[in-house]
Amino acid sequence: MGKTRSLSRRLNQPRMGQPRKTSGLLNEYRPLLDDLLEIDPAYFGKKDLALLNLLCAPTLTGSEHLDIQRCLSRLDRLAAYVKTTTERNLYRFPQDPDYGHCEPMWRMGMLVTCIKLHFGATYDPVVKAELDQDGHSPFIDSRNVFIHGLLDDDAKRRWGSCSSIPVLVAAVSRRLGYPVRLAVNRRHVWARWDDARGLIFNIEASNLAGMTVESDDHFRNQMFGPLTDDEARSGFYVRQLTAAEEFALFLKDRVWCLRDMHRCAETFLWSARALQFSPDDPHFAKCAYETAELAIKQRVRQKYPTRPIPPSNHEFVFNLTEFTTQHERPLFLTIAGHLDELDKNLDKAREFYEDACRLNPYGNNEQRDLQRFLRKHNLPSRRSGPIMPPKHCLPRFFKLPNAAPEREAILLLDLANEFEWKGEMLKARKALIDLYMFDPCDAELYGRLRAIERRPEFQTELKEDLKRRGQTIRPAPRSKI
Repeated sequence: MGKTRSLSRRLNQPRMGQPRKTSGLLNEYRPLLDDLLEIDPAYFGKKDLALLNLLCAPTLTGSEHLDIQRCLSRLDRLAAYVKTTTERNLYRFPQDPDYGHCEPMWRMGMLVTCIKLHFGATYDPVVKAELDQDGHSPFIDSRNVFIHGLLDDDAKRRWGSCSSIPVLVAAVSRRLGYPVRLAVNRRHVWARWDDARGLIFNIEASNLAGMTVESDDHFRNQMFGPLTDDEARSGFYVRQLTAAEEFALFLKDRVWCLRDMHRCAETFLWSARALQFSPDDPHFAKCAYETAELAIKQRVRQKYPTRPIPPSNHEFVFNLTEFTTQHERPLFLTIAGHLDELDKNLDKAREFYEDACRLNPYGNNEQRDLQRFLRKHNLPSRRSGPIMPPKHCLPRFFKLPNAAPEREAILLLDLANEFEWKGEMLKARKALIDLYMFDPCDAELYGRLRAIERRPEFQTELKEDLKRRGQTIRPAPRSKI
């Protein structure tokens, strides 16, 4: 018994040093976060789930004293404590009246007990009271949404919600090598065991007691009512989320926090990436669009106080160039594309996706999103007829005033080939970027564009060009964790 108290005391003891304030914390980790927002979604599986969750919390209310490294260190100690406690009590497994028939269930029951009973992680009583009374609690305090609230220095204030408790359970589980991921329905998150032998069970820890194992039918039909036909067809609910979808879940939580804090203008990036990493969510596209539109309406009111604001009907009526920045435009178009795709307006959605690519020719996510859309709906990668100049795009590098419009794409391809043959890689890239504006659906062209940028001779030429202009290449960001 004394040994258990000693382990628990070490587990709860704060690390030496004062917590850092988050003024600048997002900037400190921004290079890492920027990398994550642009990489291939398959890479998310190689990153720590807890780190991905914590990276979405800085600058939100409740994150003022967030120290990401401090949280991860405490989480590592918690996992070590769970492992020690589990192995010390393993002899009791066969006699367990609830889970003595299944060692994985017993191990997860022990894990949840350690987290909730010994470590003190529990549901925020204020949030619980609001949910019981109104069925809704706003995302105001990020400590209840992300896991830093459950990893608080104060053992009596380790509070969270169903947005964070399952994440903590999954993060500890993975440190122990357990095959646990997250799962969702329309309003709830839980952890889910899914191993190579085919054993699958749901882990409910967001309750007042210990772990309960609920059936898929409970989450699909009994909790908050049965899924609608559209929700069922999406295939998004009541299954194990992919690593990219888990990260998108945290991005969505950040969007909800910003929206409830009336900071809608900050949501463009997070909403667009959440949709790109988790395109099958049957509800978030509508929320993301309404939030982005609300941000633009606020800007309209500031600039034109007397102008009437039309009601929302998902038909955008404002001048996007006037009320958004160059960086925000492709993000807004991505959000609009996902909403039209959800509403089955495929022609309009394709137009938005293509224009998002045109406005960000360096956007890997925009190109992946467009290709996903074409594959999902079995659409041709090229429209019929000649490739015509685009109506909306960035300023072109090469203007061909004497060429017929239907021949401009052919001439740009010839230019790119000629420049590449001569070894003029900067000019070759510029010609390919212009050509990409004509036809962003051409995945091979996009691949060629990125391949040229990776060639050593291109990098040498780029450095020399920047040196002549008194600029330098920003070094690739490196993770501190």
